[in-house]
Order: sequence, then C-alpha cells, then structure tokens
Amino acid sequence: MKVDKNYFVLDNILTKEHEDEIETLLTGVNFPYFFDGLYTSEGIEKFSNIKNLVDHRQMVHAIYLVDDSGDTYCNSNEFSYITDTIVSKLLTHFKKDKIVLKRAKVNLQHQFTNNKPEYHNVPHYDLQDKNHFVCIYYVNDSDGDTLFFDNEKNCNVIGRVSPKKGRLLFFNGNMLHASQHPLKSAERVVINMDFEGGFND
Repeated sequence: MKVDKNYFVLDNILTKEHEDEIETLLTGVNFPYFFDGLYTSEGIEKFSNIKNLVDHRQMVHAIYLVDDSGDTYCNSNEFSYITDTIVSKLLTHFKKDKIVLKRAKVNLQHQFTNNKPEYHNVPHYDLQDKNHFVCIYYVNDSDGDTLFFDNEKNCNVIGRVSPKKGRLLFFNGNMLHASQHPLKSAERVVINMDFEGGFND
C-alpha cells in the first residue's frame, strides 16, 4: 500500500449496489445507535487555544472494539458483515493477503443549533498506539469535512476531505484529526475503521 503522503482518498471501490445497501441500512429507522457524549473536560481543555473548537455529541454503533488487553472482539455480530465487505474490497484493491482490523464503529452526526462552517470537534488520534492506519468510509453525501492538523501545540489545519457517498479516506494513525458536524445535511454518517500497522506494511 505505497503512498506519497499521510492521507489519500479512493472513490468507487464498492459497487453502487453495496453503497446503496450500506446507506439504506445505516440511515434506516431500525439500525441501533447509542449516545456518545462530549470529550472529557481534560481533552477539551488541552485544546482550549483553538477558537473554532466546538465539540458536539454524536450517536455511535460499535462493531469491533479493543478490550483492556489490546485484543479485538466483535461487538455487533449482526452487522459485522458491513465492515467485512469493505475489508474484502480493500484486500482485493491493494492486492494484500491480510489486514488486521483493530476497531470499527459507525458515527452518526446531526446538525446542531448555532453551528458555523469553521467549527470542528476535538482533534484526536483514534488509538493510543499510533502505529495504525485509519480508514473512513463516507456512507452518505453530506457536508462536514474531516480536518487534519499540524500538531497539538499549534493545531493549524493542514488538510481537509469532504464527505462523498462511497468515498474511502485513508490516513496514518499519527495524524491529528477532527470531524465537523453537518450544516446543510440532515446527517453525516461514516464508518470509522482502524487497522494495525502503517500504509506500507
């Protein structure tokens, strides 16, 4: 998986049928989501120098999680085929025999009152062990970019990727990043997957 930068985008890896199936399921009334609160006050205080930081709540469905010993387990047997389908496509596309999924969850974000185009959530790394890479699958067409920052001290935005249905965003686990809630779209839905190792492993 050779790349020349810390993040890149791939479109149209899944078939149109798969894209529609995933969107219908994850935006349907029967798919279960659970409340995920704000970041801890310590996390927000850490980036108190960022004037555009307005952290807001989201709904989450955890599919694969990491336990206290660092092992991955399936938390959602009924819906694990969603990420399994994407992983299968990635193996084929990158001509790899194996990639190790560490964590996978679905994030659902809605509009919120007084949101502004420059606002974003708390910058973070997905896992404490930064020796991983992240894949974000954008479930629906929406606004609400994924932002990248230079470092924890300055937090200057150095890149951004806009959601597009069927789009896959890949980046190294040591990239400080944050999401934006939608301003125009009713909801922003993504599948957030973390894989062991780096791009070139």
